[in-house]
Amino acid sequence: KLFGLYIMGKELQSPLVSYLKVKAVEVEPDQLEDCMNIDGEVLEGGPWRMEVVPSLFKVLSEK
Repeated sequence: KLFGLYIMGKELQSPLVSYLKVKAVEVEPDQLEDCMNIDGEVLEGGPWRMEVVPSLFKVLSEK
């Protein structure tokens, strides 16, 4: 069901999805030996802290 909403661009309307605008987030696995996929990177251990750093973000596009 959620995938169908995603295809239509309406996944944020699902009660299964929470959307929060944050400047930083910390992710911690239930068990330290668990692997997690964070932004395409497979990581072990944790916790991991991610922060928004606008000065390090660039958008490349064709005009």
